[in-house]
Order: sequence, then C-alpha cells, then structure tokens
Amino acid sequence: MKTLRLTSKDFTNRNDRNEYTGDTDVSDFDGHLIIGGGVGCVWFAKICVSGNLTIEAGTYIEAGGFIKAGSFIKAGSSIKAGGSIEAGSFIEAGSFIEAGGFIEAGGFIKAGGFIKAGSSIEAGSSIEAGSFIEAGGSIEAGSFIKAGSSIEAGTYIEAGGFINAGGGIVAGLSITCKDTLTFKHNLFAGTAPWKQTSDADRTVTCGKLNGGTIQSGLLVVTGLAEDDPNAEFRELLARLEVEVAAVREALAQ
Repeated sequence: MKTLRLTSKDFTNRNDRNEYTGDTDVSDFDGHLIIGGGVGCVWFAKICVSGNLTIEAGTYIEAGGFIKAGSFIKAGSSIKAGGSIEAGSFIEAGSFIEAGGFIEAGGFIKAGGFIKAGSSIEAGSSIEAGSFIEAGGSIEAGSFIKAGSSIEAGTYIEAGGFINAGGGIVAGLSITCKDTLTFKHNLFAGTAPWKQTSDADRTVTCGKLNGGTIQSGLLVVTGLAEDDPNAEFRELLARLEVEVAAVREALAQ
C-alpha cells in the first residue's frame, strides 16, 4: 500500500490556518497518509484514506467534513472535524478529539484532553480521556470507559468493562457496565427532556458501585463475576494489543 507524506509545502496559509492545496485528492485516497510535524493547524475539506492516518507532533488537524481511515488515526496533538471521525482500528490524540457528528473506532479511542461528539461515541475496545467525555447521543465501549473529569451522554452510556469518572456522570437514559462503576461526585440517569422516561430509562446497572452519590436513577447491582485486582491492567493490555496489531499491519504493507 502506498504512502503519501504531506509537508508545509502542501498547505497555503488562509484565514489563520494552513489549508490543504496539494495535488493529491485525499478525500478518497488508497493508501496511508502522513502529515509532517511542526506545521501548526492544517485544514482539509474532508479526509478519507484506506490505510493509516498519522499526524506528527506540532501539527493539529481540522476538517470541515469527515475524517475517516481504514486503519488507525494517530495524532500528536488534536483531531477536529465538522462531521464524523471514524477509524477501522484505533483513534489516539495527544490533545483533544472533537467531532460535530459521531466518533467511532473498531479498537480504542484515547485522548490526552477531552473527547466530544455532537452525536455518538463508540469503540470496540476502550474509551479514555484525560479530561471529560461528552456525546450528544450515546457512549458505548466494548471494554472500559474512563475520564479524568465528567462523562455526559444525551442518551445511554454502556461499557463491557468498568466506568470510571474523576467527576460526575450524566446520561439522558440508562447507564450500564459489567464491572465497577466509579465516580467522584454526582450521577444522574434518565434525565432526557425529550421523552417520558420509564424505569428502564432511569436504570443504573453495574457489577459494583464505588463512591459518589446517585442523585437520579434506579440502582441495580449485579455483582462481579470474580474479584480480579488486575482487571484494569487486563483492559489496558487488550488496548495495547490492538495498537500493536495495527502497527504490524502497516509495516507489513
């Protein structure tokens, strides 16, 4: 699979941003795309690549439309799109990840800062943010969800593993996790103003509750399948395996 590398020469400064003016159409590119470091803010109408999308340190990316990669998306700084952000493998940013539409990854989603979507956030593996996680729709992860501060969803929140918030948690509908639910301050479930919520909509289901106060919601504790002190380590290892597999795939092409 071919690789296209963009440098500062492929961008023209307009409106306090470096707009892409290169010769290659990156809205439908069959291959890997690398955007070199130290360029600052780079802007595209949209990006769609069949392989990996890598943005090196010192460059942060913005798109008026969507950003999509068949494999992973990895940025040293931020990733921002007016539309959706989608990757067949993982999405990782040193700073924040923000989309006007949905954010979706086959593997994990990780940001050093916040993760914010106008619609849903969905990961086949984990979702992890150094700051807050916010979605206008649902938040769903195959394994764990972890935020340095708050977690907020317009509809439901669901995790196959644990949920851990450094602040509070708010969901328009239900909150579900198979393992431990941890939060520091308050939790509100079933707050949706756009429907008459049922008991199911207000249910907070977890294997174990750890800290915080449920201000709104009906708690259901299912119990943990086993008391595994290494549960979080296993989740992190699974995420790392996904990243290593994606890198091996890229090197093999």
